[in-house]
Amino acid sequence: MHCHLVTVVWGTWHVDQYLNVNLPTLIASDNLPVFAKGGNVVYRIFTTEADRATLRAAPAFKTLESLLPVRFEIVAPSTVADPIEMHHRLWSKAIEEAGRAGCMVLFIPPDVIWSNGAFAHTGEVLDRGAKAMFMTYLRVISETSVPEVLRSAHRETDAGLALSPRELMEIGVRHVHPLMLVYLRDSKHFPIHPEFLMWTVPGEGVLLRLLARELFAFDPNRVKLSPQALPERITDWSEIHLVTDSDELFALSLAPLWKDTDWYLERSKFDPLEVARWWLIYDSPVNDYLVQRPLRFHTGIEREDLWRRAERASAFCVQQLRATREIVRVSRELAHIGCQHAATLASVAAAKTWFVRRTMARLPLTIFAPSDEAIAGLSAGTLDDLLRPRHREKLVRLLRRHIVAGSLNLPSLRKRRARVEARDLDGNRIEVDASQSPIRVNGFAVQPAERSLRNIDIHVIDGTLAESLATEGTATE
Repeated sequence: MHCHLVTVVWGTWHVDQYLNVNLPTLIASDNLPVFAKGGNVVYRIFTTEADRATLRAAPAFKTLESLLPVRFEIVAPSTVADPIEMHHRLWSKAIEEAGRAGCMVLFIPPDVIWSNGAFAHTGEVLDRGAKAMFMTYLRVISETSVPEVLRSAHRETDAGLALSPRELMEIGVRHVHPLMLVYLRDSKHFPIHPEFLMWTVPGEGVLLRLLARELFAFDPNRVKLSPQALPERITDWSEIHLVTDSDELFALSLAPLWKDTDWYLERSKFDPLEVARWWLIYDSPVNDYLVQRPLRFHTGIEREDLWRRAERASAFCVQQLRATREIVRVSRELAHIGCQHAATLASVAAAKTWFVRRTMARLPLTIFAPSDEAIAGLSAGTLDDLLRPRHREKLVRLLRRHIVAGSLNLPSLRKRRARVEARDLDGNRIEVDASQSPIRVNGFAVQPAERSLRNIDIHVIDGTLAESLATEGTATE
């Protein structure tokens, strides 16, 4: 295994956390001492000239240097207006250089406390052939958790501090940060950046579902990142590993009590539509892989039935979220290709959980979207009627009439000049005739523009497949 470990650290607070608890837990017996023996490992630290001197003077750092090569790169963060931008720039540089060296890259934040065995497990995962590894942290209050860690940890020789995953989790539970608690599904202060959702398992721990997550370790030559630092594509899913049990690898992420209060001070409940919109900003093919795998943070599992109950509740929530995300994606794509009326109808439906549950949970799908001209040709007032809350069942029937479960693969039908019969989501017959040009669906021409999303094919047609439904009189209230 060839690996570059990377830490970006400067400033009094971060250097203090790194030297007080991060580095001492890194050099614990089953962490870097084991990991560094597994291959060609180099530790790269990006810091300032002044902070380098502080780091090198620490006893724990001398132990670190005895375990593996440590290379400093001096930075000048004061020359950059946005320190976050500087961090991203340095991470990108580290990724590029690891790629050129043919190495994995593994990020070690300076404000994290590691369980003993975390890096022994990481080494095992990478040795088994993983090219991308994900994990996440329990966020805790630094002012109260660090003193307890220093009191409770097993002090090893050479300045190491050791805590088992369950010992560290017990401390985490006592000092959990508000920034963590607001991610509970029933939180009254749900955050504006919903990277994950959380459910409590009484007396035992918490269960998480990750919506989006940066990589912990990966091979830059196998995994390319998007501008959001998420994987753009995955060619071999067997090379992905997600840590799903805190017994395997666990860490606490430190934050001052008042950090990022603007994320959650405003009262706001979990809203599937808002979360779905956020999720699309951080879109990645790996997100569905992550969110389908529940993570268990625990101090010991005694009641498997409680965990199963939380997994079922979280799975139902995830299904709703994924379906909502896909209809938002469809709505945006319809607007992009000029089907504004269909996009409006889809947007209204996206806000209705009853439509999401009944329609978008069965991927893949084929959608036949009426053109704006086709919808405009309906009787006067039809579109406005469909948008009224009292006509929601009418809207659902109209939309479901234009959706087929599964991919019909019209390009393939065109090549074979085939004629097929399909069924919409309510079982009504749809005839697709590709023996002529253009292809016709129930007699309506399919326009040349085709859009293929990840699990959804969109085809624009010059008519509506439920015209009689769309033009029927207003329902009696």
